[in-house]
Amino acid sequence: MGRGRSEIKRIENPTQRQSTFYKRRDGLFKKARELEKAERMCELMEKELRFMTVDDGEQYTVPSLELLEHSLEAAVHRVRSEKDRKIGGEIDCLQNIIRGRHEERYGLCDKLAHSQAWNNGGEGGGSTPPSGGGGLELKLGFN
Repeated sequence: MGRGRSEIKRIENPTQRQSTFYKRRDGLFKKARELEKAERMCELMEKELRFMTVDDGEQYTVPSLELLEHSLEAAVHRVRSEKDRKIGGEIDCLQNIIRGRHEERYGLCDKLAHSQAWNNGGEGGGSTPPSGGGGLELKLGFN
């Protein structure tokens, strides 16, 4: 399936000429990108072939299983140590959050105790307690 040949002549309409130029230019750039990709693929295949063969034509041999096992164990060790490091950081962060919550809880308990004492008249210091309260009967079960 080929394209029919057409006579090459100057396009008189400037808008149509510009449009045709851009279409042809974009097509050429697309072909250039495709050729560049194909060239890179060929280079990679060539490098792979060079790696797989020795200069005198002998087949490249795979490293021993012991060497592969050792490198895999080293990689697993690196992954586990990184995981442990990250988990340790998360644990420290969570402990800081828990510590902050404990401090907040103790602060609220102190405020509640002062409020109850104030409502009961123990630490009022001559001030009148706020109206509408018959004393706070709240108990917190933290301790």
